[in-house]
Amino acid sequence: MSTDLIELTFTSTTFPDTGSLWACVATCSVQAGFPGGVDVDGRLVLAHEDGVVVGTERKFELNDNRGIEDPEVIEVSTTGTVNNLGAGTHRLSCSAAKTEARDPNFTIQRSSITVSCSDHHL
Repeated sequence: MSTDLIELTFTSTTFPDTGSLWACVATCSVQAGFPGGVDVDGRLVLAHEDGVVVGTERKFELNDNRGIEDPEVIEVSTTGTVNNLGAGTHRLSCSAAKTEARDPNFTIQRSSITVSCSDHHL
């Protein structure tokens, strides 16, 4: 796994032409795991067709501290708002990557995205 973001899950939403702009709130959640004996730093983001949604990058650490029973799986979530969406189909996704190329890979055991949209300002 490189430091490039890898899409984990996505949803597409189609809006009718109501004459209004739409806004969506989305939450991405993942279960990240790793083999014991290593330290890995990663990041999770919410993305729209235009790129990473501002303010949604969440960094996380999977650590194996000597003499401590560290968890081998952690749950990470991020939530963001995408505003000013016009009529048509829009794609929102969750993506993750490790932050250091030299780090070993981690695994995503589960991922989900939940989206709620409205043509009223959120």
